[in-house]
Amino acid sequence: MQSVKIPHGLYFGMPNRTRQWLALFAGLLVIGVVAFVILPALSDALGFREAHNLIIEENIEAGAWYYIFVDKIKDIEPAFRDTMNHTPRNF
Repeated sequence: MQSVKIPHGLYFGMPNRTRQWLALFAGLLVIGVVAFVILPALSDALGFREAHNLIIEENIEAGAWYYIFVDKIKDIEPAFRDTMNHTPRNF
């Protein structure tokens, strides 16, 4: 009969509940590092920082962009509706 090897180490010697909490905190730490270190560095490296600063300086509201596109759709809607009404249905 073969013996079962139990992994040794700090993590595997802990109770299950402790390992779950440790995994939660490690996951939150990874998310924090990505959000507050990696993404800002990537933004600087790709040149998005200037665009972000311009949006902040010009006091542009991000929600206003939605209404710009809604206004454009109003002009396109009749043509789209005609296209959908007169498109052959057997394709």
